[in-house]
Amino acid sequence: MLVDVSAGQEVKRVAGEPSLLERLLFVAIMLLGIALTRVAAGEDSDSGSLPAEIVWAFAYLLAMVGIYAERETAYPLIRKSLPLLLIVGIAALSTLWSYDPALTLRRAFGLFGTTAIAFYLVSRYSLRAFLETLVLTINASAIISLFMVVVTPEYGLMQERYQGAWQGLFWEKNRLGGVMEIGIVTMLLMLPSTRGRYRIYLWCSVVLCAVLLGGSRSATPIVALLFVLLCLSVMFRLRRKKIGFAVTLVGSALVALAVCAHLVGYGPEDVLLLLGRDPTLTGRTEIWSYVIRYIEQKPVLGWGYQVFWEVDGPVRRYLMKDLGWEPVSAHNGFLEIALQFGLVGLAVFMAFLVEALRRTLRLFNSSDERLDAWPLLAVISLIVMNVADPTFAVYNELRWVVFVTAFLYATLGYHRKSTRDEFDHSEHLGFQAGWNGTPSNGTLR
Repeated sequence: MLVDVSAGQEVKRVAGEPSLLERLLFVAIMLLGIALTRVAAGEDSDSGSLPAEIVWAFAYLLAMVGIYAERETAYPLIRKSLPLLLIVGIAALSTLWSYDPALTLRRAFGLFGTTAIAFYLVSRYSLRAFLETLVLTINASAIISLFMVVVTPEYGLMQERYQGAWQGLFWEKNRLGGVMEIGIVTMLLMLPSTRGRYRIYLWCSVVLCAVLLGGSRSATPIVALLFVLLCLSVMFRLRRKKIGFAVTLVGSALVALAVCAHLVGYGPEDVLLLLGRDPTLTGRTEIWSYVIRYIEQKPVLGWGYQVFWEVDGPVRRYLMKDLGWEPVSAHNGFLEIALQFGLVGLAVFMAFLVEALRRTLRLFNSSDERLDAWPLLAVISLIVMNVADPTFAVYNELRWVVFVTAFLYATLGYHRKSTRDEFDHSEHLGFQAGWNGTPSNGTLR
């Protein structure tokens, strides 16, 4: 079975979907990695947690072995992913000017390994198989998180800042809320193409994730969810209207939100207060003003990958004195990129985001398959969430894996339409069912 990732280039893919055991192994590694990463975050040390590093290193190793096994698909896919590879490369190069070169190098390797996991998943899994595995992972984390909230609240609830907010298995509430938001969007997209017990399972999962999202008291994922649902309703009505589609999509969503707020008499500050937030976004705007000052100190190449907010880092101790609390990030994905990589890195990353939107939009707009909307929705969702919660280029982060897989699935299906015109459907595209949302036990051969 064949699929095209570049003009005139055919890519083979191995037969057979991943087995249940293979999927469960992925789920177990992700859950264990999330749990141990929480332990490492609690230790507040740049040395990290040895068990967490071992688990993630094992995941990187499996990903690299899997990429080699699926090399006929993976290698051409890698060659078509230059914008993404530039981000990983800049993280590694930032070792040369980092405040802590050894720490930057280690974490840059983590970003490489986390990105490799996404390459393996896209090379090995059909889109439907991946989404089913993602839903299973998110549901398992949701069940564990709810258990922790109810049975062991001293671990399931935040105890200091944001006291009482649900964090569950994750190291803080925004991580829980962000993952639940992705789960809700994914399951709502899958629901129309499912039947029977699996449909009931998805509805129950949506309810569970919604409960945890509400309990997290994390406004950013809630806003992202509302925005993506609005985009979802608009997207399917405007599908295939290529002229001005992107402008119409984004413009319609923003105008609708503004009109609704105006009709009920709420301005921006009132909306924030309605969500239980203060107009400074719980102190985020204060952090942003400080962060901009430090970006101005090293505007070209930044401070280095993932070292700025360390306990013994350049400025964190001073920010603690000024703000009265201890930030661990810029609380904005774009500012965080500028801190780490400077304006040069930010320009590269913005180019990558534009390319991700272009590829996912083109895939959606050229396809009749419902699941082909997922890469675009995932990219939009994570961009919105990054306004207040950095997940761009974060190592050992499930949401970064999701973002990269969305980009790569769009790349994999980039010229699928032309490929279908060239090859016979029944002989060469048995994986078609995996794209259109119906069960399939075949993959690209």
